[in-house]
Amino acid sequence: MLWIIQTNRKANLFTKAEITDSITQKIYEVTSYLHTHYAEELSLQEVADHFSVSSFYLSHQFKRVTGLNFVSYLQQIRVRNAQQLLLYSQMKIKGICSACGFTSFSQFSRVFSKFCGVAPSSFRKNMNHQSEQMLRALDPERNARATPSKALQSEDEYRSVKHKELLTQLEEL
Repeated sequence: MLWIIQTNRKANLFTKAEITDSITQKIYEVTSYLHTHYAEELSLQEVADHFSVSSFYLSHQFKRVTGLNFVSYLQQIRVRNAQQLLLYSQMKIKGICSACGFTSFSQFSRVFSKFCGVAPSSFRKNMNHQSEQMLRALDPERNARATPSKALQSEDEYRSVKHKELLTQLEEL
């Protein structure tokens, strides 16, 4: 019995399987880079040079792995960050435009409307708070049970809700 265990020990060991091939891993690194540098002026060629791959190869592999082309993916990141700023900050829309990496206000407005179906100002001013519901639906990290945003509450209400959440979490422990 010990001999069988000894001869099959390599087959019985748990080894962490390689999750992805090297190019998929490289694309994950590229997407991580885009998420942290979205506010900068980025081009496919600059990113390809940064990661030491050809822009043609990066473009094709990026589309294969993410399902989106490079520009659409970058625009989506920028629009989602703009949505957050529109709902949760008091920044002016032109400031949000430049803070999210758009080169012009007209480009920002066009891309934002393409992804959201409404202009940035309408998104912010939406009195029915459909903007927040849409943002929650688009963002898997926010679930439907999450508390309304700080933008939809007074400061006292926000603190009260956070305090109740903390007490609930402590009770669960």
